[in-house]
Amino acid sequence: MVADAKKEFLQYFNKLVKQSPKIPTLPEAKPPDVYKLSVEYPLIPLFAYAHIYYDLVREEIVYHVNEPILEKDERLVLNKIKEEIIDKIYQEVEYLMDVEKEEILLDMLLQTVKKFKIKYDQGILLKIYYYLW
Repeated sequence: MVADAKKEFLQYFNKLVKQSPKIPTLPEAKPPDVYKLSVEYPLIPLFAYAHIYYDLVREEIVYHVNEPILEKDERLVLNKIKEEIIDKIYQEVEYLMDVEKEEILLDMLLQTVKKFKIKYDQGILLKIYYYLW
């Protein structure tokens, strides 16, 4: 990924994160209406969504965050990148102090993908980058 494409990727991700979703007003949570409570809204569009609902089994209101599911190979890439980042932190402390964390994460992601010859598309990169971020 060339410098312009990396910059574009980071701008796109930051735009998603900074979108301020409209958080809905929760209805009064009193019986019998509480049993029907079910509200969903985005926290970070495309990645994280909140779901607030009444759980009949637990007999309580639940706040659940839905995040993208990583496939087995995506989890392996994520874990490998985390290892690489930790190694780099100890080896290149001064370099890391001069670079934005978002750039470091994306560089490490791209280096790991290249190093292990992993096939990817932008959707997979966004998902893995989300978890790194």
